[in-house]
Amino acid sequence: MNSRLCLRFFLAAILTLSIAYALLAIIVRVRESAVRSRSEALYSQFLKLHVGQTTKADIDTLRKKFAGSLAENVDCGKTECSYSIGSLWGYSRWFLLTRLAHDHQPSSQLTLSTNGDLLSEASFSVGVVIPKGYGTREERKWLSDPNYVPYSSGQYQLFGRVSLVSNLPDTRGKANQNYRVWGPSGCFNCLAIWVDALPSLIPGRRAQVFDINFNCMTRWSMCTDKEDIMPTAGREMAQEYPSAD
Repeated sequence: MNSRLCLRFFLAAILTLSIAYALLAIIVRVRESAVRSRSEALYSQFLKLHVGQTTKADIDTLRKKFAGSLAENVDCGKTECSYSIGSLWGYSRWFLLTRLAHDHQPSSQLTLSTNGDLLSEASFSVGVVIPKGYGTREERKWLSDPNYVPYSSGQYQLFGRVSLVSNLPDTRGKANQNYRVWGPSGCFNCLAIWVDALPSLIPGRRAQVFDINFNCMTRWSMCTDKEDIMPTAGREMAQEYPSAD
């Protein structure tokens, strides 16, 4: 009798845990899908912007579309203003629990700068959280080095950023003089890839190098590398800087 009772309790516990995990997974997927939907909508607005042409009135119209649904900040001086819509950094206080259901903690942010009445620069960024145990493709060649600390040894954030700019650093001698693919020299607990493009870059090429893989926000498997979050730019960066990590 006791063995039967224990079996019932065991089966009930398993069923309860299964239901709880299923509910957790549903909650995580719903949230990720909502964040992805807003991020894709924000990205589509970013693609409509034009440096030197988009006005403050256009920006105000854009801001109204996301008012109340995304965090917003405006900071203006005498002639210049900076705007941000959305929030990129930060972890949910529930992440220790939700990561069990492969929560990627997706986020996105649009940042704009104006000089006078016209847009001078615009950037759109996306980010996902990578839990401990997942590393990058590039670092595999360094794992034999006892002094190398791999990304897989801890949690890190993966970022992608695309920017419309009015000027670039000197790129003479390079084929892609209208854009550059790069990243920060130091990124604590993070891995980032950035693409800056001039207004002169033809739309077709800009669409390629600005390609963002929004699947990283919602798919079950983890995106862990620059090539995952920005496929075209990531591959180009890997070819240009084969030793970069």
